[in-house]
Amino acid sequence: MIGFTLLLLFSLGLNACEAAPVIPTPTPVDVDAIHTAAMQTTIAELTRIAPTNTPTATITPTITSTATITPTATPSQLSLATNIAIYFTNVIDPATCNYETLPIPVNHGFTGDMETDVSLAVSYLLNTKFESSGYLTNPLSTSNLYFTSVEMVGNEMKITLGGVISRHDDQCLNEQARQQLWATVWTAVRRYEQPVVTDISIWVDTLLFDDLMLRG
Repeated sequence: MIGFTLLLLFSLGLNACEAAPVIPTPTPVDVDAIHTAAMQTTIAELTRIAPTNTPTATITPTITSTATITPTATPSQLSLATNIAIYFTNVIDPATCNYETLPIPVNHGFTGDMETDVSLAVSYLLNTKFESSGYLTNPLSTSNLYFTSVEMVGNEMKITLGGVISRHDDQCLNEQARQQLWATVWTAVRRYEQPVVTDISIWVDTLLFDDLMLRG
């Protein structure tokens, strides 16, 4: 594989309060700065195919609230082995919807708590608003979603988002956007043996994320 060099500018801007979720505020990614060797050796380990759910209904979201982002810049060369990762897509052949999801480390180490890591990873992904940079694309950037909560009920994890989903006319882009989020969540979850997670559902308010993204 031909080597490539990437460098990343991410910022950590977390607003923590007792009753509100932690929402980090990263700046857009400068993809041309991340170190290639660390990326390539960890992509195979961190990339996980998300479970597929079959949509059952045609649903149109009516959520209108938006998230406020105040980015600051913190340059850093980061490692996927020690930092939370979020995923973007590299489109190989748009005609056949052939693409791969690639992990990018953010400027935040693992916390040791699975639910906290999930909330951070999802927040970073949804707050990153570039549409494309170099060969990476971010189909989720057209939606105005934000993290609301994560909770475990038995062995099942429920993730709730707020905001508005913008579906693409191209269904392949909707599938890429779905895969971005699922890969980001699973990468945060699978680092932990406990608690055991047997099922994950992602909701936008009261609507299933998969139903919204996978319907034709």
